[in-house]
Amino acid sequence: MSGAGRPEETPNPYDGTREEMDRAIRRLDVLEWLILLMAVGLAVLGGAAVAFLLSAGTDLAFRPLWALTSILLLAVPGGIVWIQTRRSRRSNRRDR
Repeated sequence: MSGAGRPEETPNPYDGTREEMDRAIRRLDVLEWLILLMAVGLAVLGGAAVAFLLSAGTDLAFRPLWALTSILLLAVPGGIVWIQTRRSRRSNRRDR
């Protein structure tokens, strides 16, 4: 005991844990946004490639075809992931 009648403070091994968790969460958020932006960029570039190939051999206009294929290349995989996530959450709730 110290001279003031209080027990001496022992160092807490968990000091700073909240700050480290907050920092890790912020970094993961940034990583998530970067991955999303890369997916959008790849969908736009892939849509341009598909639209170019389809419009070169047909009378279809490039720009509308580009927009449509870009949306499809992003929405179809995103929809599949969304459906799988909903199913897994639903099954996790049922298991509890």
